[in-house]
Amino acid sequence: TYSTQGAKYKDTYVSGKVLLNYISLPVLVRATTPSGFYGEAGVQPAVLLSAKDKYDSETYDFKEYVNGFDFSGLVGGGYQKNKVGLGIRVAPGLSNLNKEGDSKDHNFVASIRATFAF
Repeated sequence: TYSTQGAKYKDTYVSGKVLLNYISLPVLVRATTPSGFYGEAGVQPAVLLSAKDKYDSETYDFKEYVNGFDFSGLVGGGYQKNKVGLGIRVAPGLSNLNKEGDSKDHNFVASIRATFAF
């Protein structure tokens, strides 16, 4: 899966946003009830493709300061009946994104999904 993650920030001197692009492989186990409700849990390893910081109308590459591998837990649930489904999933990051320093930053992704099976 390809995903873009990031955040906006603002302090006294500057505001901008950070964009991190990943290729990830979600690995899940799903339990489904006969009525169509399901719960799922698993892990998601991801490889960093790019890391950009946008501020002052400029874009800066800072991939060298971000760990190249991210590992997240996954938990979700939803409803699927026949070929149509609706679900929610959260992926709290377990890896520190920063290569240097004492700062601990983690990804956290929440998604709402609509599905249709062919």
